[in-house]
Amino acid sequence: MGKQFRRQYRLLFGKSAETGLLLTSEDLSTDKGITGLHMTFTIEKDTTKETNKSEIKIWNLSDESLDLVQKEDTMLDLSVGYRDDIGLVRIFIGSLITCHTKLENDGKDVVTTIKCSDGKLAIRDSIVSQAFPPGTNSLTIIRGLAQSMGLAADIAADVQGTTYDNGYSFIGYAKDSLDVVCGALGATWSVQNNMLQVIMRNGVTRKQGIVFSAETGLIGRPERIIRSSKKTNNLAEGEKEDKIIDASGIITPEIKRKRKQKAKKRRKTSQAGWRIETLLAPTVNPGDAVRIESGVVSGWFKVERVKHTGGVYITDWKSEIDCIEVMLDEE
Repeated sequence: MGKQFRRQYRLLFGKSAETGLLLTSEDLSTDKGITGLHMTFTIEKDTTKETNKSEIKIWNLSDESLDLVQKEDTMLDLSVGYRDDIGLVRIFIGSLITCHTKLENDGKDVVTTIKCSDGKLAIRDSIVSQAFPPGTNSLTIIRGLAQSMGLAADIAADVQGTTYDNGYSFIGYAKDSLDVVCGALGATWSVQNNMLQVIMRNGVTRKQGIVFSAETGLIGRPERIIRSSKKTNNLAEGEKEDKIIDASGIITPEIKRKRKQKAKKRRKTSQAGWRIETLLAPTVNPGDAVRIESGVVSGWFKVERVKHTGGVYITDWKSEIDCIEVMLDEE
């Protein structure tokens, strides 16, 4: 990421995101593509099961082009990048949620705002009837679910499957089956750019190696983030028991042990990390491992959330990235 110059973009609308309305930067112009229109994008992604979202604004589309965009479940495929670096990279693919057009700038501009969701159709419409024989590995089930949802499966290397000795059967929404199978492995799932991504709860994807420093796009000073997990019911009950005994003035070794266990749980479930701002990094997705090198922090972190923003006639193309480390007791 050392040559972030000569920005490029390719925006395609269509029923399959392969044919339809095409908008491109000037250097990518074709007979079928439209160039010269102002366009902005805001894309937000995270590692949760909630679908990633994007908001695209386009200025002064023709009525004919609007008719191509304003269709139910229209697919949007946006690629951006730098000509002198890695070129075009798909930064978002998803289906239309809402589309509305209004006049701005005293009626001089017609602005169309399009909101899309990554994986909405796969999650909403995928109902499965599964029946796997005894001895089936859980990773086989996950790949089968991905196929039934029309998605490719991207399973992290440290996700170790288990064997269902009595087989596995399920009827219902594919997302609910994923909850069951992934939950049993201590893994989480999400949809990233039309792919089913499965990683361990505190794990990362197979993609690692991006380094953010002042020389490679890091902007300003990293911002410290501390997040505390909610207490569990069992923990709250244990604390109530301690208070009762403390009131009597008796603190037994058993109570001390319980307090240490609760403190350990807090440290293990707390998350600490950094929020950084960089020049647009379209290859970064939630779950990836990235390295930060700055005067205040250096190390490897897991991307929990990323927000990409930019546009055709906008000076700043940026990514805001939340990088989280899991705080564990030292052995």
